[in-house]
Amino acid sequence: FSTATMAVEVKVLFFAKARELVEKESATLTFKLESTPVEMLDAICTQLPRLKPMQAHVILAINEEYVDMQTPIKLQESDVIAIIPPLSGG
Repeated sequence: FSTATMAVEVKVLFFAKARELVEKESATLTFKLESTPVEMLDAICTQLPRLKPMQAHVILAINEEYVDMQTPIKLQESDVIAIIPPLSGG
């Protein structure tokens, strides 16, 4: 069977406004084994609908590295995804 249909549970960290919206620092969420960061963000917002209003404005980092939103990534259970909202201030 295809690896694209296999699922993996990954820790997701929330920062700033994202943390305020979901009211927690982290969560363990389920993702397809291989997907693009855009698909990962869709999965996060499906599992945590409170993030939907900021979906178009966040940056994802996987294992402390920013990722290209269109490049497919194969996830492992040891991976950590960070949701980073836009920074504001002066």
